[in-house]
Amino acid sequence: MGELVTFEELARVSEQLKKEGKTLVQCHGVFDLLHPGHVKHLEAARRQGDVLVVTVTPDKYVNKGPGRPIFGERLRAETIAALGCVDYVAINKWPTAVESIKMLKPDVYAKGSDYSDRESDITGGITLEEEAVRSVGGRIHFTSEISFSSSELINRYLSPYPEEAREFLQGFRQRYSAEGVISKLKSLRKTRVLVIGENITDKYVYVTPLGKSPKENLIPMRYRYEESYEGGALVIAKQMREFCDVVDYQPPQPGVTKIRYIDPTFFTKIFEYQILPEKIRLELSGDAVKQFDLVVVCDFGHGLFDDELMEKVYKSNFLALNVQTNSANLGFNLITKYKRANFFCIDEPELRLAYHRKDIDIKVLSGWLGHDLGCDKGVVTLGHKGSVVYSDGQVFHIPVLSKEAKDRLGAGDAYFALASLCAFGDFPPEVIGFIGNAIAALKVGVIGNKIIDRVSLFKFITALLS
Repeated sequence: MGELVTFEELARVSEQLKKEGKTLVQCHGVFDLLHPGHVKHLEAARRQGDVLVVTVTPDKYVNKGPGRPIFGERLRAETIAALGCVDYVAINKWPTAVESIKMLKPDVYAKGSDYSDRESDITGGITLEEEAVRSVGGRIHFTSEISFSSSELINRYLSPYPEEAREFLQGFRQRYSAEGVISKLKSLRKTRVLVIGENITDKYVYVTPLGKSPKENLIPMRYRYEESYEGGALVIAKQMREFCDVVDYQPPQPGVTKIRYIDPTFFTKIFEYQILPEKIRLELSGDAVKQFDLVVVCDFGHGLFDDELMEKVYKSNFLALNVQTNSANLGFNLITKYKRANFFCIDEPELRLAYHRKDIDIKVLSGWLGHDLGCDKGVVTLGHKGSVVYSDGQVFHIPVLSKEAKDRLGAGDAYFALASLCAFGDFPPEVIGFIGNAIAALKVGVIGNKIIDRVSLFKFITALLS
């Protein structure tokens, strides 16, 4: 039976063992669901030396999507320590094993055979780990034992997703593989993109309530701290840069600022105010859009898109359109003001408001909008119900892939960013919706309008389709 220690203790023990001439073997991983493949791998690793130490990925760095890990870091570490082939276990302190390798200086770093193909490693982590091992005088060893997938077992027996999502994923896996979907996303790298839209700054001011004011009917708040996030079209451009080499965005002036006051205890939004300029300007030459494969229009309804600018964007080779309804423009910024597009992405209230119809099926309204814009692809996002993808008169429903939402800010923008690229790449409608819902699921799991890096999305797709 192994001993569970802190990482600092493991570093001291490892140093002493190496002084004693012991051959130190290190394994590293999440080990979310311990299975026979893990046990065989650890036993094979132990045979490569005198002492086997295992570092476990901490919860905050388990990058496999909402609902993961299934088991907490302490329980995962204790389970590994219960194995007879393991000598020491510690919870790692970093996202990857690179730093722990440099500190522990193992003679052998053992990985499963599925990591031996560097090309199939979507994170590129195995290359960095191998470099770290060699830098401390060690070597990497790939075990060749029976292999299982924790994600596949979790999806089959412990899925954190609703029944509708489980049924969808079961069918989707039969038609598409994770490798195939990721390969499609990678194929978009050379797409030249121009993003046009308002530049928005989202500021979160965290406050906690004091007592009721004795003189006024209000609750004073105590200022704690604040955070600012890039938003609007700028964050859409930055999200797309994760997948494309050329994404051009020139921020219109002046920008928009939205300030939200939040109680951090349960992330309760208390009050919001907006700094809205009277007029926003963007200098764009008449034929500039023709230099790009894809033009992404993010119309937040703050006055940027006048008739002159709209006429310019109509010249785009491929025009992706997102026209938002919000508290500052309710009823006055409808997607039907545009004459054409190749792809649209709006939410259900925005679509219903555009046609002033509450009672018509969303699938019918999607067809109306596709006809009016002259495009054969579009998306209507449905919040907690997922999204609907319209394509050539057909409609596909993709259920939500998130378990819970910490903060919905920017989820629709992230969906639009990826869905636009996928539509330009002529991806199947199911795949467009799946990728859009996947990145939105990751987005609602973080506080603030932060970018989802491509590796995180690739790992989530792999976990979903295992």
